[in-house]
Amino acid sequence: MGFFGNKWEETARRLRAELDPCLKPGEELIGAIHANQQRKFSANLFAIGVTPDRLIVLPLDRKMKASGDPQSVTRDDITSSAIWGWVGASATSWT
Repeated sequence: MGFFGNKWEETARRLRAELDPCLKPGEELIGAIHANQQRKFSANLFAIGVTPDRLIVLPLDRKMKASGDPQSVTRDDITSSAIWGWVGASATSWT
């Protein structure tokens, strides 16, 4: 699969390992990504777990280990969002 494929597989495995304890009994983790919140000279890292009913936002340390309490975001909590990247931004709103 190549260098990048192996790194992404390892990242996905580590994210899932940190998010699994945050799941409710019978809840399924259907996806996971990592994200960051930029600061002046650093960034806060997060694992974001996707379940059928909510997002789990879990703070991570530099070694991709949980470093705080998870926050739960349900679909009713989301009124708008924005995704920022190297190329630009995309904003989406849900009702």
